[in-house]
Amino acid sequence: MENSFNYRTVAQLITHILGGHAYIKLEEVLNDFPYDHIQKKVDKLPYTFYDLFEHMRLAQKDILDYCCSENYKELSWPEDYWPKENGIISKEDYAAKIDQFYEDRSRFNKWLSHNSNKLFSPIQENQNHNLLREALLLIEHNSYHTGQLVILSRILKI
Repeated sequence: MENSFNYRTVAQLITHILGGHAYIKLEEVLNDFPYDHIQKKVDKLPYTFYDLFEHMRLAQKDILDYCCSENYKELSWPEDYWPKENGIISKEDYAAKIDQFYEDRSRFNKWLSHNSNKLFSPIQENQNHNLLREALLLIEHNSYHTGQLVILSRILKI
C-alpha cells in the first residue's frame, strides 16, 4: 500500500514539476521570449528576464545538490542565488544555461523516482527537511518565478 501511494504521489509531483497544469510550462515561456530582450531593463524592476531565469536555475541546482550530494555546501542568500553581474550573456551561454536547467530538473525527477520510498526520510540530517518538502519547494519556487517571467514578457509586449 505505501509503495503504491509513494509511486502515485511521486508521479503527481513530477507532473507538477514539469508544469503545464496550474501554470504555463517554462519551455513555452522561454521559447516565446526573444534572446535580444532577455537583459532588457524594465522601469522599477530590480531584475531582467535573464536574472529571473538564472535565479530559478541556481535555486533548482541548489535543491538538487541538497537532496543528492553527500558533499553539499550551503549557499549564501541572496548572493549565491542570483547572477553575479549584469554583463551581457552570449546566445550560446544562455542556451547552455537553459539546457542545464532542464538537465537538473530531469536529474531531480529521476532522483525523486528512485527514492520514492524515502519521501519522508530526513535530508542532510535535518528532521524538518525531506524529499517531499524539497519537491514541493521546487514546484512552488519555479511556478512563482515562471509567473513573473510571463508578467515580464507582457510588460515588454513580447
